[in-house]
Amino acid sequence: MWGKKILDSHTMLDKPFRNIATVRDLDQANSLISSGVKLLFKHVDRNTKFHTYALLQDKRGHTIEVYQRSFINSYIRDGYEIIIPWSPMDVDKNRSGWGAYVVPAEIEVGELVYIPDLLENISGQQTKRREGGLAIWNGEEFEILPEVEQHYVG
Repeated sequence: MWGKKILDSHTMLDKPFRNIATVRDLDQANSLISSGVKLLFKHVDRNTKFHTYALLQDKRGHTIEVYQRSFINSYIRDGYEIIIPWSPMDVDKNRSGWGAYVVPAEIEVGELVYIPDLLENISGQQTKRREGGLAIWNGEEFEILPEVEQHYVG
């Protein structure tokens, strides 16, 4: 999906930009990975009702959540790597402490995109987060841009 206008910190430009989807479901993430889609996994830290988890991934990209520290070594022996270490999980949003951005195959470094469901808590608040925002792809990450008018959810 493409948006119609972009906002930098000073002006509105009439230029199309793409929306970046967010995935919060492990089955959906694994299905996308199996289809060759690149996902950028992120830790989600948005409220005070936390449990802990770790997110692991094997060489094929199969991703799992682990909730007990005693299980993690057996997964590592089986070839899994920790991609998000023990972290608090947000039980209000999706009972998980992670999410992933779907990275389009043809995205270009420096491309401006809109992410309607930001994973990062860039508001600095424990109970609210910025809902969506513009970002620039740097080749490895989406650099979230500050907004003049901010909308928070939570």
